[in-house]
Amino acid sequence: MTTQPATVESRSAFFNYKNKQIHYLQFGNGAKKMIALHGYGDRAELFLPIAPALSQHYTVYAIDLPYHGDTVWDTNDLYSLADVVGMIDHLRQNENIERFSLMGYSMGGKVALGLIPLYIQHIDDLILLAGAGIRWADMAYRVPLWMAHRIGSFVERPHTFMAMLHQARKRRLIGHSVFKMYSLFMEKESRRRKLYHTWLSLYDFKISISHIQQLLNQYQVAVYLLHGAKDQAVPLSDSIFFAKKLKKAQLTILDDGHWFIKESLNKQLSKLFH
Repeated sequence: MTTQPATVESRSAFFNYKNKQIHYLQFGNGAKKMIALHGYGDRAELFLPIAPALSQHYTVYAIDLPYHGDTVWDTNDLYSLADVVGMIDHLRQNENIERFSLMGYSMGGKVALGLIPLYIQHIDDLILLAGAGIRWADMAYRVPLWMAHRIGSFVERPHTFMAMLHQARKRRLIGHSVFKMYSLFMEKESRRRKLYHTWLSLYDFKISISHIQQLLNQYQVAVYLLHGAKDQAVPLSDSIFFAKKLKKAQLTILDDGHWFIKESLNKQLSKLFH
């Protein structure tokens, strides 16, 4: 057991899926169960700064998705939505999880949305933190498949991609924070390959937002959306669009950008879940 600065203890554990070791963290002792999915380039520990607020209401299971954290998954081996379902099913069996809340941050929001139609009868509520994949407005997921494969050439020739980023920034198509983020991803070949294969894996996650909204309304699932007003990676308009057609949605707009999961968020979450 490890003790975090906010005095919330976490347990690190693994389970086997397709001969791969999938890592997850458990923290909190709330009555409700929660499965949490991190964003790109993150890991399960992403959620520890907000563990104090979550732990009051939830027992949280945060999974390291493929290519991330301590999960052992070859970066040359793509994964599918069916693989994520397989991992969730293994986790639920291991931890005796029947009903659960689902939380996703950024890329994890897109994964969470893909899971809704498959687990709708088991979901208590949905929490999206700067959730991606709502209107395909995030550049990484809206290019044609043939172009996505061509982008794979940037793994070996990153300078071409960086030149495109510079032009996009110059024309104000992307902000400084997004430029800085992708520049970091392009630094090493291992990072570029990880980004590309994550991109290809998520590209195949077929999501119908209208169908998801219909299901959430039909099963009266409470939806909490938190989004930074200054988010340059996933636009705030995505969460606004998603919330408009939901009967039980609550949108909280933060005076922040994309990376807002930090200890200061605990106060906001405590009020939200009260």
